[in-house]
Amino acid sequence: MRLLRPLAVLLLSSLLLACAGGVQRPEPNTTAAQRMLSLDETLETPSFEANGGTIVDATIDGYKTAVYVVGVVKGQVLTAQLESDNPNVYFDVLEPTFGGGSAKIFSTEAACRGTRIHAHSDTTYVIRPFLAKSLAERNASVRYRLCINRCEQGMTPANCQWVQGDLRGI
Repeated sequence: MRLLRPLAVLLLSSLLLACAGGVQRPEPNTTAAQRMLSLDETLETPSFEANGGTIVDATIDGYKTAVYVVGVVKGQVLTAQLESDNPNVYFDVLEPTFGGGSAKIFSTEAACRGTRIHAHSDTTYVIRPFLAKSLAERNASVRYRLCINRCEQGMTPANCQWVQGDLRGI
């Protein structure tokens, strides 16, 4: 009987972890992301649950901006939404590649302020907010809000600790 008790505890723990959506918080590849930055960009790693989200309130000053690195695991869905009073604030979602380059996964357009990306493998995504060139060259300062969510495919905002943001249409 004494041998069965530790085995039962181990099995119960495994079952509870699986039911709780046992995804570990994915660690992004910050080394690869750092290689893609310009001198005006700083790398930030927002901290949030493996299945959850965060809101970043920040400012772009000309070409100076924070760039956000987020790790995702296979099967998760990454969403990003940009909100600003200025319509000339945009963002790209990039995936670092070997050798310091990047592959563009998504780029905002005038009518689209957000994206939903399904991860087909464990990877790192870099979210790069930026100003229209005409504003950046004039060293304009613009505030923005970036909503970032990362959840297992099929989860709803209610069971994923989703952060606020209107993601209709993305």
